[in-house]
Amino acid sequence: RKIFIPTPAARKGSLMMFAVKAVTCIGCKAQVNNKDGYLCKHCRPKEAELYLEKLANLREAELRYADLWSAAQRIHGTVHSEIICTGDGCACQFYRRKKVQGDIRRAQEVVDKFGR
Repeated sequence: RKIFIPTPAARKGSLMMFAVKAVTCIGCKAQVNNKDGYLCKHCRPKEAELYLEKLANLREAELRYADLWSAAQRIHGTVHSEIICTGDGCACQFYRRKKVQGDIRRAQEVVDKFGR
Protein backbone atom coordinates (compact mmCIF):
# COMPACT_ATOMS: atom_id res chain seq x y z
CA ARG A 1 0.00 0.00 0.00
CA LYS A 2 1.29 3.44 -0.96
CA ILE A 3 0.15 6.72 0.49
CA PHE A 4 0.50 9.79 -1.71
CA ILE A 5 0.83 13.12 0.07
CA PRO A 6 0.85 16.09 -2.33
CA THR A 7 3.38 18.81 -1.61
CA PRO A 8 2.64 22.50 -2.19
CA ALA A 9 5.87 22.99 -4.15
CA ALA A 10 4.83 20.42 -6.76
CA ARG A 11 1.84 22.50 -7.86
CA LYS A 12 3.77 25.59 -8.83
CA GLY A 13 7.17 24.30 -9.77
CA SER A 14 10.47 25.44 -8.43
CA LEU A 15 11.15 28.07 -11.08
CA MET A 16 7.70 29.67 -10.99
CA MET A 17 8.23 30.81 -7.40
CA PHE A 18 10.64 33.44 -8.72
CA ALA A 19 8.71 34.52 -11.84
CA VAL A 20 6.67 37.71 -11.69
CA LYS A 21 3.94 38.45 -14.21
CA ALA A 22 4.37 41.97 -15.60
CA VAL A 23 2.23 44.20 -17.80
CA THR A 24 3.74 44.96 -21.21
CA CYS A 25 3.08 47.72 -23.72
CA ILE A 26 0.66 46.79 -26.50
CA GLY A 27 2.79 48.53 -29.11
CA CYS A 28 6.42 47.74 -28.33
CA LYS A 29 6.15 45.05 -25.61
CA ALA A 30 8.20 47.08 -23.13
CA GLN A 31 7.36 46.64 -19.45
CA VAL A 32 4.97 49.29 -18.12
CA ASN A 33 3.38 50.08 -14.77
CA ASN A 34 -0.10 48.66 -14.32
CA LYS A 35 -1.44 52.04 -13.18
CA ASP A 36 -0.26 53.74 -16.40
CA GLY A 37 -2.42 51.53 -18.60
CA TYR A 38 -1.21 49.30 -21.39
CA LEU A 39 0.86 51.80 -23.41
CA CYS A 40 4.33 53.14 -22.67
CA LYS A 41 5.20 56.83 -22.94
CA HIS A 42 6.74 56.28 -26.40
CA CYS A 43 3.66 54.52 -27.84
CA ARG A 44 1.07 56.83 -26.26
CA PRO A 45 1.22 59.37 -29.17
CA LYS A 46 0.55 56.47 -31.58
CA GLU A 47 -2.45 55.19 -29.61
CA ALA A 48 -4.94 55.74 -32.45
CA GLU A 49 -2.72 53.92 -34.97
CA LEU A 50 -2.21 51.00 -32.61
CA TYR A 51 -5.92 50.79 -31.86
CA LEU A 52 -6.80 50.70 -35.56
CA GLU A 53 -4.13 48.06 -36.18
CA LYS A 54 -5.43 45.81 -33.40
CA LEU A 55 -9.01 46.41 -34.55
CA ALA A 56 -8.01 45.35 -38.08
CA ASN A 57 -6.49 42.15 -36.62
CA LEU A 58 -9.76 41.44 -34.82
CA ARG A 59 -11.80 42.11 -37.95
CA GLU A 60 -9.55 39.84 -40.04
CA ALA A 61 -9.92 37.00 -37.52
CA GLU A 62 -13.71 37.45 -37.50
CA LEU A 63 -13.78 37.28 -41.30
CA ARG A 64 -11.66 34.10 -41.28
CA TYR A 65 -14.06 32.52 -38.79
CA ALA A 66 -17.10 33.57 -40.82
CA ASP A 67 -15.60 31.96 -43.93
CA LEU A 68 -14.78 28.72 -42.09
CA TRP A 69 -18.23 28.66 -40.46
CA SER A 70 -20.08 29.16 -43.73
CA ALA A 71 -17.97 26.40 -45.34
CA ALA A 72 -18.87 24.05 -42.46
CA GLN A 73 -22.56 24.91 -42.89
CA ARG A 74 -22.34 24.13 -46.60
CA ILE A 75 -20.62 20.79 -45.92
CA HIS A 76 -23.16 19.73 -43.30
CA GLY A 77 -26.11 21.13 -45.24
CA THR A 78 -27.52 23.07 -42.31
CA VAL A 79 -27.85 26.74 -41.53
CA HIS A 80 -29.83 26.91 -38.30
CA SER A 81 -28.80 23.88 -36.26
CA GLU A 82 -25.58 23.27 -34.37
CA ILE A 83 -22.77 21.65 -36.34
CA ILE A 84 -21.69 18.49 -34.55
CA CYS A 85 -18.20 17.52 -35.67
CA THR A 86 -15.59 15.28 -34.07
CA GLY A 87 -12.73 16.78 -36.04
CA ASP A 88 -11.27 13.41 -37.11
CA GLY A 89 -10.49 14.01 -40.78
CA CYS A 90 -13.63 16.08 -41.22
CA ALA A 91 -13.75 18.37 -44.21
CA CYS A 92 -15.41 21.19 -42.19
CA GLN A 93 -12.02 22.15 -40.64
CA PHE A 94 -13.04 21.80 -37.00
CA TYR A 95 -9.61 22.55 -35.55
CA ARG A 96 -9.04 25.57 -37.79
CA ARG A 97 -12.34 27.01 -36.55
CA LYS A 98 -11.31 26.40 -32.94
CA LYS A 99 -7.94 28.08 -33.54
CA VAL A 100 -9.58 31.11 -35.12
CA GLN A 101 -12.03 31.30 -32.17
CA GLY A 102 -9.01 31.53 -29.87
CA ASP A 103 -7.47 34.20 -32.10
CA ILE A 104 -10.70 36.20 -31.90
CA ARG A 105 -10.79 35.90 -28.12
CA ARG A 106 -7.17 37.09 -27.77
CA ALA A 107 -7.65 39.94 -30.25
CA GLN A 108 -10.79 41.05 -28.41
CA GLU A 109 -8.89 41.08 -25.10
CA VAL A 110 -6.23 43.34 -26.65
CA VAL A 111 -8.85 45.71 -28.10
CA ASP A 112 -10.66 45.81 -24.74
CA LYS A 113 -7.44 47.01 -23.03
CA PHE A 114 -7.54 50.31 -24.92
CA GLY A 115 -10.46 51.72 -22.93
CA ARG A 116 -8.74 51.30 -19.56
